[in-house]
Amino acid sequence: MKNIFFFFWIALSINAYSQDYFTIIGKVINGEDQAALPWANVFLANTSKGTQTDTEGKFVVRQVPRGRFRLVVSFIGFETVTIDISAEEAKIYSIILKPSIEHLKEVVIRSKHIDRSQWNENLKTFRENFIGLSDNAKDCVIKNPKVIQFSNQPGLLQASTDSILIIENYGLGYRLKFLMEQFTFNKIKKKVFYKGQVVYEALLPKDDEQNKLWAAHRLKAYYGSEMHFMRALYQRKLSEAGFFIILYERDQRGIIKSKETVDTSFRVKSVAFKNKFKASTISNYNRILDSTALEKSKVVLAFNGQLEVTYIHELESPDFSSKRAHRKAGFKFLQYSSLTLENKKIPVEENGSILSEENLSTKGYWSWELVSESLPVDYDQTPDLKVIGNPFVDRH
Repeated sequence: MKNIFFFFWIALSINAYSQDYFTIIGKVINGEDQAALPWANVFLANTSKGTQTDTEGKFVVRQVPRGRFRLVVSFIGFETVTIDISAEEAKIYSIILKPSIEHLKEVVIRSKHIDRSQWNENLKTFRENFIGLSDNAKDCVIKNPKVIQFSNQPGLLQASTDSILIIENYGLGYRLKFLMEQFTFNKIKKKVFYKGQVVYEALLPKDDEQNKLWAAHRLKAYYGSEMHFMRALYQRKLSEAGFFIILYERDQRGIIKSKETVDTSFRVKSVAFKNKFKASTISNYNRILDSTALEKSKVVLAFNGQLEVTYIHELESPDFSSKRAHRKAGFKFLQYSSLTLENKKIPVEENGSILSEENLSTKGYWSWELVSESLPVDYDQTPDLKVIGNPFVDRH
């Protein structure tokens, strides 16, 4: 193993991808009578790009950046349609929505006693494991909690919605409209799984002070995040962005080997610590990416085992240290996360998004950063940097 002495600084321009934009147009039709469906929701999942159909069922989504996205179309009483699209393709979409089977069934009203205290406890558990426990989570408001339906089983909490769940995040300055397909929290294993489609709408700041605060919070949420990692991975600039990775490979019995596999180490200086320290990492990207895809200028994450990721420019949140990691007060730790592939290969987009998120599981700090810390995949940090300059500012 060789030692390279080098200073790494924060890569503020890692998001330097093409400024080409595209327009997506189409029409939404009622599959029952072929009539146009006005006021249907149309958006690109996990982005800030969304609209509604007009009186003729037509829609236009403008200023879509280059890349692949998931187009989502929903309307109350109809089955939601999702389509994986490429923004570079000039195509007019004709989307047919079928009436939901549940809404076609005969409605039977039964009197049922609702345990208010149990529902409130379910909502509290849901908030903690869906929205999160971070500083931003405290500033999130669920505007329509009554659309959430809970199902309790021994050691398991499940939740679903029959319409769009609206969450206003006054920490980051977004209104989230979430189509939640599934939420499961295993109380015994402390494991969370949720699946759905979300669109972000920017909230209007009440004054310049709030605008600066939101900019600071968004930058703090972005740097060190999974999206920041994936964008840096796409650029093959992980170390430059402050990410150091170690791969623990899986053997034939399915057990992850305890011996870490790295191929180099650096002497680094982080923003979080004043002193330089040695950080081991993988610098050969072919070890974690599909080399065949690399030859075709694509980025496909491919490894067998567990990829450990350390971000050196920011410390763990005190709330994470005490509530999730159960660390003693006074100790400082860098942000640590791990990735495991459920399938052997997962494509990564230039904007850091992954369309098949269900095939990628995370542990550690990224599993702590839930909905309250999420940003749209078309987020560009440049405007926020112009507002506050230094991305590593105190939240308080």
